[in-house]
Amino acid sequence: MILVTAIGLAVLSLHSTPPLHSLKVEQWIVQTRIDGFNGKLTCRLGAPGMAYRPGVIVFRLGRFGDTAAAEFRLDSGSAMSVRTVDDEAASARFHASLGEIDFRSWNVVALPLESLVKAERIDIRPSPTRSARSFKLSGLSRAMDAAHNLGCKDENF
Repeated sequence: MILVTAIGLAVLSLHSTPPLHSLKVEQWIVQTRIDGFNGKLTCRLGAPGMAYRPGVIVFRLGRFGDTAAAEFRLDSGSAMSVRTVDDEAASARFHASLGEIDFRSWNVVALPLESLVKAERIDIRPSPTRSARSFKLSGLSRAMDAAHNLGCKDENF
């Protein structure tokens, strides 16, 4: 019994390795791990309600709902439809084993990283009948730099 427990704990430790690095840049948290199963570096970059995926920031807007008509504005600028940047964000919705993933039904919005790195704040209204939600973006560029300095590339996220 003790041997079975020890083997079980050893196998579990291969899959749940503690962070190699964990940095905080303003509200952004960068974490790196070495995957105990395949030995590869894995990275996470996120902040409350936001997560980096290759080329985009994904914003979680609460409960399930359709965000097809979502609008956003950067730093109190003009409102824009997420459809205006949808083609740029399309690459983040593709997963090789699942095909295209439609984030809109998950009540999230994915926007291209390059359109966000200079902004301090983004307001997103999921639909005309829902209230806008604000997200603080400051520090995103420095957090991305920190992730790259730790060896994180797009394939690691």
